[in-house]
Amino acid sequence: MFSLITIIGGGGQTGQLFIKEIASKVKNVRIEAVVRQGKRDKLTRLFPNSVTISSDIRISLRRKPDVIILATPNPTEEVLKIITEEVKKPVIVVLPQNGVNVVPTAEKIFKERKISNIYLVRASLFTTVSLSSDGKAVYNADKLRIALSPVSDGDNLQEADSYKPHPTLLPRSGRGQALKGEGKKVSELFEKAGFEVALFDNYKSMEMTKLIVNGLGSTAAITGFALKETFEDEQLFELEMRALKDRLTIMKAENIPFAKIPWSNIRLVPAARIIPTKILKKVKGIIAEFITKGRENISPAAARKITQGRTTELAYYHKPFLDLGRLHSLRSPVDETIFEIIAEHERGIINLASLTKEKRKDILFKAYKINLQKSYISRDPFKTLIIEKLLIFFSQELVVTGIENLEIVRENLKRNKSVVLLANHLSHADHPTLAIALRRNGFNDLAERLTFVAGMRFKDEFIAKIFNDAYARISVSTPTSSPQTDEENRESQRINLKGFFEASRLLNKGNLLVIYPEGTRSRGGKLLKAIPTVTRYLENPNIGVILPVAIQGTKDLLPAGKKIMRFRKTKISFGKPILPTHLFNGILEGLTQDKRNKYKGDKKIRDEINEKIMDLIMQKISNLLPEEQRGVYK
Repeated sequence: MFSLITIIGGGGQTGQLFIKEIASKVKNVRIEAVVRQGKRDKLTRLFPNSVTISSDIRISLRRKPDVIILATPNPTEEVLKIITEEVKKPVIVVLPQNGVNVVPTAEKIFKERKISNIYLVRASLFTTVSLSSDGKAVYNADKLRIALSPVSDGDNLQEADSYKPHPTLLPRSGRGQALKGEGKKVSELFEKAGFEVALFDNYKSMEMTKLIVNGLGSTAAITGFALKETFEDEQLFELEMRALKDRLTIMKAENIPFAKIPWSNIRLVPAARIIPTKILKKVKGIIAEFITKGRENISPAAARKITQGRTTELAYYHKPFLDLGRLHSLRSPVDETIFEIIAEHERGIINLASLTKEKRKDILFKAYKINLQKSYISRDPFKTLIIEKLLIFFSQELVVTGIENLEIVRENLKRNKSVVLLANHLSHADHPTLAIALRRNGFNDLAERLTFVAGMRFKDEFIAKIFNDAYARISVSTPTSSPQTDEENRESQRINLKGFFEASRLLNKGNLLVIYPEGTRSRGGKLLKAIPTVTRYLENPNIGVILPVAIQGTKDLLPAGKKIMRFRKTKISFGKPILPTHLFNGILEGLTQDKRNKYKGDKKIRDEINEKIMDLIMQKISNLLPEEQRGVYK
């Protein structure tokens, strides 16, 4: 089988488990544990004869191990780079870390360094393990369970010709089919060490399903309540169900199947996504018993670490849902809340360890309420599906031009740079028409990431609500023709300021924002004068490009005030990208020196510049439209 196995991170709870079980049960194999210098003596006492203890990772790797088990906590970049530098012969690297970033991280490093002799196996440990007060791993040795999946050469590896995963580690054709070659040896290694082994074709399915399972009761990490207390508490139960629904929705949007974990009775968990929360609350007791059965009635390990002043890996449990959700214009407010509270705790802004459970619960719900009040509203995937199917049915023909201008959009998003699409506005049908134009031309990834800056004026109108709910949006207050009171003006300003800050937050992270500069639908189908203050959105330094977009035909597809679509032809034209720096610099160069010196502090000059910028962009949109639709920009 293997002659030498190196376990990096052998001093931690997971590393100790692997060392003890493999060393005691697998014959004719040498184990070398790599630990920090401070833990070397402790580990030597725990494993006096059967294991070689090292505190120099480079020297250990030069001994040419057959298998490396990377049992270090996240982040793993530094260790992976050292592995690529020191390993000179083919080796299998087993990755059992929590979270979902470890495989992409490894793939990226291997591609950049043109490494072809390292074969990855993703592992998920399904044995609860913790450290006792004296630093010794504690776990149930009768329930050793691990899931394994070979890492494929999927789409994210096709760009790197030098990276060729071992053939025996490519996805198997049939679920449950035995691994072959080196992969089979990894499975046999853990079986000989006393583990029950489950094999999965899709490592993403395996690790995301584990995150879903681990996430049940995750609010207890903040409150410190035991699992049973959490699910018996009506408020926390509702929060847990909301989180579960959002996580399952995000997982489905990413097309990651829910894995069948042989040791967890979770077959019914995916059904929670479509069952109303009111119904779930009526069977709260049954669900609580189902989830807590066989699990210790103590606060979770993360909560105990917080109490002990130790760092947790909670970010790696919750951030994957935030990151994946962003790719599909979806939110998980519970995960956002937990992630933010932990970040504040680790930065010393709050000290959860010093607070009572009830006080921690209070912090959780206050932060959750703030997250719910954000101007950013994620889309409803079911309504997206319905609206787009209806539009495809009624749209007799959708012509799309300027597709070549979209590649730069994709490139910018990959670099976490934001892109703003500025389009004319004719109808509630503009949202889905734009999304379908992208999907039909190979840009489904862009369609999934569309976020619209949308007015609140029609939020209670039936048709507007359905169309708006189908797409992610930032709510703002749009101009109205009727006079407003001072109080109404103040409220509009408050809403718009809140929306602007939310848009800035999204733009800082690399998103695809759609703005209708006219601020309302053009009832006559002709371009209206743009709102000059839209320029404020374009000043974000993380915007890579601005793209003008012209929409035609949607006014007749779904006329204002109508509830049923008509059969009509539509057209979307994507203009050439505009670099924000060129846009602003070009306008400033046209001003006198005196105005250039004063524009930042002089509101009148600033308004003039804003108007010039928006007129320039609207002119580019106008050039994409037939003359009869150009309106004030003819």
